[in-house]
Amino acid sequence: MNAFFLGLKSYGRAWRLARTARLWPLLILPGLISLLYFPAIAYLTWRFGGRLTGYVWDHWLPAFLKQPYLEWIITAALWLLGLYLGFILFRNVIMILYSPVLGFLSGKTEEKAQPESPRPDLKKGILSGAVRGITMSLVSLFLEVGCFVFCVLLLLVPVIGQIAMVVVLPAAQMFLAGHGFMDPPLERRKVSVKESFRFVWQHRGRTLGCGCGFVLLSLIPVIGWFLAPTLGIVAGTLVTLDVAKEGREDLQKAAAARPVSAA
Repeated sequence: MNAFFLGLKSYGRAWRLARTARLWPLLILPGLISLLYFPAIAYLTWRFGGRLTGYVWDHWLPAFLKQPYLEWIITAALWLLGLYLGFILFRNVIMILYSPVLGFLSGKTEEKAQPESPRPDLKKGILSGAVRGITMSLVSLFLEVGCFVFCVLLLLVPVIGQIAMVVVLPAAQMFLAGHGFMDPPLERRKVSVKESFRFVWQHRGRTLGCGCGFVLLSLIPVIGWFLAPTLGIVAGTLVTLDVAKEGREDLQKAAAARPVSAA
């Protein structure tokens, strides 16, 4: 649990670093897009939720279940489902749209947090960082949607399904979010995607804490929507640097340890 709270407390450090190191210009543009995301999801859910209810009503329900009160229940359930699905996709959509900016923000965070270390070449790695960020976000998106569908199907199983929805799904969301925020420093050190997953799993306590901070921020209207993705990148970068500094994982050795194919 100590590792979890260290990951969670990284958001306080991220806030202080963003303020003192003047990283706010890099937080503004993704933050503004984030503010538009949830109103757009709410509108789309309201706009198309009724149509989906009509389709379910006409094609899926038997005649004896077509009671007026049930139509309201189905509509409310579909609206809630749409809003929740939009929530779990929030981070991935923002990170796909602004991968170059967020990768650059991670590099500036590393530069400000460890001024004694060699400065990362931000311009040289901005394209590769964007490609890596988009790839990681798409992989995370696929895993999150797959986990969501799996947990919804498990609801058909009494008790186990409810436990999976309440415990497994949020834990998976937090882990994948934390991984996405911690990955940019690994990418700059040429750590492969597979090794990146291995790294965050070995330090899953901090990864979950970092992801939990993002989820909690996202639940705060307006301010949380603005800050969650960008502050998450700063916090995730600090967590990765902390782990490397404490000697728990030599990132350069991790990158060099890849098997070399035979000539």
